[in-house]
Amino acid sequence: RDYGPATYTASDFRKDVIGVLGSHYGIHNVTDGKKSVKLAGVSSRRNADIVVCTQYRKYTHYWGNNACFFVEGMMINNQGDSTINYPRLHAEALTHKHQQTLSRFKPLVRVLKNIKTRMVERGYINEKTAASYYIEGWLYNAPNELFVYDLRDRFEKVCNWLLRHDPAEFVMPHRQFPLIGTQNNQWISNNLEQFSERLIDFDRRY
Repeated sequence: RDYGPATYTASDFRKDVIGVLGSHYGIHNVTDGKKSVKLAGVSSRRNADIVVCTQYRKYTHYWGNNACFFVEGMMINNQGDSTINYPRLHAEALTHKHQQTLSRFKPLVRVLKNIKTRMVERGYINEKTAASYYIEGWLYNAPNELFVYDLRDRFEKVCNWLLRHDPAEFVMPHRQFPLIGTQNNQWISNNLEQFSERLIDFDRRY
């Protein structure tokens, strides 16, 4: 009622961004991926993933254009498939968690990400089983008091707690939706279960 239908859509915006990139870098260096636009690197430039997104608003109250409350996120739209996320809230929540755990959260995140890389290299899981984004969200749900000083002890306490609890109760750090689910911005339950099982086996072996 207040805004009316758009005459310039998110799909139009994405096409225009790809067109500008192609004009500047050469169309053969630009590929439209499922979520990001891929820009091929050259000798003086690395490969880059470009996220073409628009602002997303999750309204909690709305009385009019100038009288409303909303949670701000971003939306990626490609060929009618939309992905909604809240990167600013996500980053702020992880920073707060790091502070609450006396700067012990992020080092453990790095450990788990490195373990995940080794698991992929040794064939325990594939690359898509456990995205770094989901690993951050998984660890976020562990109580702060488990992030003890000793890193090995911290790893065991946090992972054991997470493995003993139902992941259906876990949330993403931005707290706008659960960690696991069927949407394209949630960790698929089977993938989390596989990662958990293979993590135990990997830890025992290495």
